Amino acid sequence: MAGPVRIVILGGGFAGLACAARLERRTRARGGRGEWAGRPVHLVLVAGENYFTFQPLLADVIGGSVEPRHVVSALRRLLPGTDVRQCEAESLDPGARRVRFLTRAGSAVPDLEADHLVLAPGLASDLTGVPGLAEHGLPLRTLGDAMAIRSRVVRRLEEASVVEGPEERARLLTFAVVGAGFSGVEVAGQVRDFLGLAIRSYPRLAGGPPAPRVVVVQRDDRVLPQLDPRLSAFALERLRARGIEVLLGRGVLAAKAGGLRLDDGTEIAAGTIVTTVGNAVHPLLEGLPLPRVGRRVAVEATLRVPGFEGLWAAGDCAAAPTLGGGFAPEMAQFAVREGELAAENILRGIAGEPPEAFSYGGRGQLASLGHRTGVAQLFGLRFGGILAWWLWRTVYLLKLPGIDRRARVAFDWTLDLVFPRDLVELDVRRSERVGRAHYEPGEPIFRAGEPSETFYVVERGTVEITRARDGADERVALLGAGEHFGERALVRREPHSATARAATAVDLLTVSRLDFSALAGTLAPLRRAIEDSVRRMEEAGGSAPLPPDLEATVGRLTVGRVMSAPAVTIPGTATLGDALRAILGERRGCLPVLDGSGLLSGIVTRTNVYRALDARLPLDTPLSAVAEARALTTTPEAPVAAAAATLRREAVKRLIVVASDAPRRVVGILSRLDLVRAHLERRAGQGLTPPRDA
Repeated sequence: MAGPVRIVILGGGFAGLACAARLERRTRARGGRGEWAGRPVHLVLVAGENYFTFQPLLADVIGGSVEPRHVVSALRRLLPGTDVRQCEAESLDPGARRVRFLTRAGSAVPDLEADHLVLAPGLASDLTGVPGLAEHGLPLRTLGDAMAIRSRVVRRLEEASVVEGPEERARLLTFAVVGAGFSGVEVAGQVRDFLGLAIRSYPRLAGGPPAPRVVVVQRDDRVLPQLDPRLSAFALERLRARGIEVLLGRGVLAAKAGGLRLDDGTEIAAGTIVTTVGNAVHPLLEGLPLPRVGRRVAVEATLRVPGFEGLWAAGDCAAAPTLGGGFAPEMAQFAVREGELAAENILRGIAGEPPEAFSYGGRGQLASLGHRTGVAQLFGLRFGGILAWWLWRTVYLLKLPGIDRRARVAFDWTLDLVFPRDLVELDVRRSERVGRAHYEPGEPIFRAGEPSETFYVVERGTVEITRARDGADERVALLGAGEHFGERALVRREPHSATARAATAVDLLTVSRLDFSALAGTLAPLRRAIEDSVRRMEEAGGSAPLPPDLEATVGRLTVGRVMSAPAVTIPGTATLGDALRAILGERRGCLPVLDGSGLLSGIVTRTNVYRALDARLPLDTPLSAVAEARALTTTPEAPVAAAAATLRREAVKRLIVVASDAPRRVVGILSRLDLVRAHLERRAGQGLTPPRDA
């Protein structure tokens, strides 16, 4: 007897499951060990999850007509004769058919080498093609995705029931679906069904206005483009008859916190964005020297990857050629047939027989539109309505693996006819301290007077901070990548005193109030960064009031006890670009300007630099053309009370501290924040901290 044949399948979706199940049955495998053509067979399936997800029913999970656990099945139960391993594939050597894995906890496990390696990981989601879609769009690929969408729908109903503004309520009650393929129309139909039933439990929302909206955006000129045009037209008519707005021939230009911007300039204010588009090469296969057809691996008609002995691909990741020309679509029924054929051809190769070619042409297509309506295209017949919907449910119920799961789903659908759907927001996602947000140019992030709820860090783009003065908005800061804002109002637990807008398209990291407080209280580096940021915002804010009882607590101190030292300075021979780099790099609101002898000759502030940039002055402009010659000063020995009086009288943000014996030698900076911090420390009885960097 020859040596054992090692068969490794990567992926536990439709193709991987079908391949492993066929190999199990044919080799009579037990515990991963079987026999074929007189040779032992070792069968291994590796997947990132230990369960199989029946994706056609994920829309029903969103709509609440099926319980989430009933659409997944344990791979170990479905494949008792296969060695199932839950690991994350880290790297792949297609020539040697060797795969390196990590456990979910990140621990390395021994590499797997195979005589036959079947690639069936499917495709990955890639929403980066549309700015903001990755941050604000909810994809639909996994059970977790479906549960997150359902939770978001319930949450929006709860939020809309308590807000007062009609515009904000209308936004919260608008649900946008990007893509009108099978998943898109099924999600739209299920969300429409759920809203129609759930709204009765919200007295403040029932009857409107505004009424809940479901909007479908499709770049193509028809919905369900995979179907016959007459069926597509019927589906469009039924969707619109149910109150679902369908926008055809429109592409999404950008997604943002408040909704969608389309390529024709249309703005859709939406509180929820579901995206069913955006497929990409699976990360495991990206960058490998494999033949490609677009984002999929090119395979021969036998599903073997050309140029690689013993390497096969099946399912959505494979571009399987069909008899009529073209490639098999990315659909479950084709993935199942490809997985089964890959298994048969591997066994034929072990037995020394020639492989067979892929010849499956599809048996038809079904789609549910919700509210007991569907469309069907089967064996040359095309029809729609309740019969198509009933057939859709029947076919998918029979295809659901495991008799226990079929019984549970059938029971769910039966109960759905009798009892109302559940309104519980079951959020099982792990607690995340950091989120993301995308804003388009000119879009407000928050406005002055609004409550403070979030701490922001700029990832890409620029944010403009403005404050109303003399009836007009004046820019007080322009923040770039790496800078943060919003913390001043959080620290002081007060509404925002300024307005933040996206100066350009901007991507932000966001931290909620609770997580901000928890992180700031436990991480010393973040706490120091927050102190520095509050200092910066105070300096940018200009005239933040000093506590009225300041003199009573720190008035007896001298400036030298509370000032920030040493000061970051800049030579008068520097340029505008040098000042910009120093202000951004050192996170300073101002820089004392020194002459050739190292003595104070003026001051350059953040506002000076930004106004120069607004005036389009080149970066090599001499600093003397930007800096201010007048700089208010004090000395380390001066009483804090006198310095505070100067700050109030002159309505300035800071004083330059110079030596008493050398009136132009800079030794530190005294800002309003220094005085506020000293005041709070004294009141708390904590004493004074040593001088800090300016």
